[in-house]
Amino acid sequence: MEQYREVLRLNPDEASANLNLGVGLAMNGQLQEATNCFARTLRSRPDWSGTHLNLARALFELGDFSGALTHYAEAVRLDSNAVVAFTALAGT
Repeated sequence: MEQYREVLRLNPDEASANLNLGVGLAMNGQLQEATNCFARTLRSRPDWSGTHLNLARALFELGDFSGALTHYAEAVRLDSNAVVAFTALAGT
């Protein structure tokens, strides 16, 4: 994860580095920091459905069900084949 942090030190808006760092942080249970990375990713790449899905998962785990629902719905809107997002929406 340090390589992503170094990229972001030089270019804080680099979408791929923010996304990958967020995924790593989420996998390590650092959900709040992960949501910050996903949100930074979406500022420059709001069309990345996978980022909406990752953010939705993290928000759900943090208990922000309304925020999670918003991002699951956006993931589905952007990618009608987003099966994981459809499944999550169906369970709400």
